[in-house]
Amino acid sequence: MMLRGSGMTIRQMHEYVDLYRTSDDIHALLALLEKHRDEATLRLHAARAHVEALNRKIDGYREQLGRDT
Repeated sequence: MMLRGSGMTIRQMHEYVDLYRTSDDIHALLALLEKHRDEATLRLHAARAHVEALNRKIDGYREQLGRDT
């Protein structure tokens, strides 16, 4: 599993590993991963919105260049 690559903090990874090693509480592991997934999904939506804004800005500049020629 790529926890760091998905944006999980070192503290969250330690919490996950501690739970995994010392507990049979699958519910706690599941809750931690579901919370992280929800946070990653929010970051993904925000990143998509940023890319859309960049694309609009780029399109505007390209349009200006097209009028200048």
